[in-house]
Amino acid sequence: MEGGKIMPAGYEYDPDRGLVLSRYYGIVTDDDVVRETQAIAGDQRIGPETRQLLDLVDVERADVSPQLLLTAVAVRCSEPGGYGPNKLAVVMKDEALSDMLHTYMRATKVVGSPLDMHVFSTREEAMAWLNTAEDEAPAAG
Repeated sequence: MEGGKIMPAGYEYDPDRGLVLSRYYGIVTDDDVVRETQAIAGDQRIGPETRQLLDLVDVERADVSPQLLLTAVAVRCSEPGGYGPNKLAVVMKDEALSDMLHTYMRATKVVGSPLDMHVFSTREEAMAWLNTAEDEAPAAG
């Protein structure tokens, strides 16, 4: 929390499960994405083998530029210094965010990312997929 204001983004790392739990809420801006991307990239505990659940259920609106998403993907995937994780489950209910996610997925192809990303409507579905072994993973959806 900065200056008494609730931040519209945050993450926790669970070392026992090798899992990053990220949550955005309210109105998400470029600054929010930059702040979280830099924080996760600087966390030495997080690497490509780490899985990530990105919870966007409580996002009202995303004011995030496509250029910033490309930069965030590049930071995520760059070597050295890329932070992974390479398995990302996104939970969202608002179809208005789908444009942002499609832009993010296109950006992963531009930078040649090995990111395996799926979108779910519940945290339970997302966690079940994240806990699935690579050879049992469902087809991309």
